[in-house]
Amino acid sequence: MRSIILSVLFSILIFQLNAQHSAAIIIDDDADSGAIRHMVSADFNNNGFNGIITAQAGSIDRIAIYWNSGDANFAKEVIDHPIDDPVFINYGDFNSNGFKDILVVTESNSEVFIYENHNGIFEERRQLGSVQSLGKSIAVADFDVDGHLDFVVIGQHSIDFYRNDGDANFNMEHILTTDTGPNILECLTMVLSDVNGNGIPDVVTGETIGIVAYINNGNGHFTPHIISQVDHHVVRAIDAFDANGNQKPDLVFHSQSEMGIYINHSSGQNIEFEYHGELFSTTSNTISHFATGDFTQNGSNDLFFANLGSPYLIINESDMVFSERIDLHDDPDLFIWTPLAADITGDGMEELIWAAAGGTLAYHTFETVGLNDLKSSPHFYPNPTTGHIRISTGNTVPASITVYSLSGRLILTTEETLPANLHLSELTSGTYFLKVETPEGSFSRKLIKH
Repeated sequence: MRSIILSVLFSILIFQLNAQHSAAIIIDDDADSGAIRHMVSADFNNNGFNGIITAQAGSIDRIAIYWNSGDANFAKEVIDHPIDDPVFINYGDFNSNGFKDILVVTESNSEVFIYENHNGIFEERRQLGSVQSLGKSIAVADFDVDGHLDFVVIGQHSIDFYRNDGDANFNMEHILTTDTGPNILECLTMVLSDVNGNGIPDVVTGETIGIVAYINNGNGHFTPHIISQVDHHVVRAIDAFDANGNQKPDLVFHSQSEMGIYINHSSGQNIEFEYHGELFSTTSNTISHFATGDFTQNGSNDLFFANLGSPYLIINESDMVFSERIDLHDDPDLFIWTPLAADITGDGMEELIWAAAGGTLAYHTFETVGLNDLKSSPHFYPNPTTGHIRISTGNTVPASITVYSLSGRLILTTEETLPANLHLSELTSGTYFLKVETPEGSFSRKLIKH
C-alpha cells in the first residue's frame, strides 16, 4: 500500500513538473509577415532588449526587424525590400563599433550580403561574395582566433571561410567545393560547434552523404570528418547541444526518415560520435531548423522544432530520457515552419517563437505554475546547485517550501517569505523535487544538487 501511495505522489509531482507553456502570444498576424525562412534574435540597438530579425523569401523577399521596447513590445521595420530569396541570417559585430551587424545568404541567386549597423541603423546591403548553387546557412565565430568575428557560409556545392580584418573587410577562402572534395559536395545545413572541446570553433554540416564535422586548426583551416552512419544521409536539419550533461556538444539531426541524436565522445584529434537512437520517425524535408536549450529549467537541454506544420517541444527529463512530442499550437489553418528560442520578455528564460507560412509570428512563455496561476510566478537559481538556491518572485509573499526525493519522501520543509535564500548544503548529490506553495498558487520543479 505504501508503494502505491508513493507512486501516486510521484505521479502528481511529475504532473506538476511537466513543462507548461502559455497559449500562443501573437507578435504579428499579417500576410506581410509571411514566408519567414529563418529568424534570429539579439539586442540590435543596445537598449537592453532582444529584437527579432526575419528573412522572408517566397513572394515577399524582405528583411525585417521587430524592435523590442521591453517586455516583448514590438515595432516592425523593413530593413530591405526587395531582396531575392533570403533564406538564412546571422549576426555579429564585424566592424568593431559595438553594434551587431547582420549577414544574409540568398537561395536563388546564391549571394552573401552584410548590413552594417551604426547606432541601431542598418546601412544598405553590401555584397561580400556568392556561394556555389543555392545559399543555405551561415556560422559566425572568431575562427582564426585573432579577436575579430569571421564567418563560414555554405551553398549547396561550396563551404567558404570569410576572414575578417576587424573592420568588416573580408577575404574569402574555399574550405571545400564539389570540384575539390573527394565526394560530390551537397550541403544542406550547418551548425557552429566546438566538436573536440579545445576552445576553437568548428562547424558541422548536414549533407547528402550525412553529417560531416569540419575541424578547425585555429587558423581557419578545416579538416572534414564524416561522423554519421551510412543510413543517415540527406541531413536537412542539425543542431549542437549538450544532451547528456557532459559538457560536450552532441548532435540532433533530421535525415530522410527520422529525427535522432549522436552523442559526442570526441577528444583532441580523435573525432568520435555514437548514434544514440531515433526520437521519432518522420518523412523527408519536414524539419528545417532546431532550437535547443533548457526551456523547462530542469537542468537538461530540450528540443524545439516545427514538423509538418506544427511546433513541437521534446523535453529532456534527465539523463537523456526524452518525452514524447508536445504540440504547442495545433492549428490546421496555419503551416508553422520556422522555430526560434530567445529571451524576448527579459525574464532570463528563453521563449519559444515560431513563424507560420501565411503570416503569423508568435511565441510561448514557460509557465512554472501548479494547480493555480500565480500572479507573479516564482523561479529559482542556480539549478543545478552546489549548496544554496534563491527563490525569487515579483511580489513579497509568504511561502511553504518542501523538498522531496524522487521516491516521494519528504526531505525538507520550511516557511519563508519570498524572495528568499534556501540552504541545501546538507542534501546529498542527486535529483529532487522542489515545491513552493503561496496564497497565490503552487509551483513544482525538478532540483539537481551537485
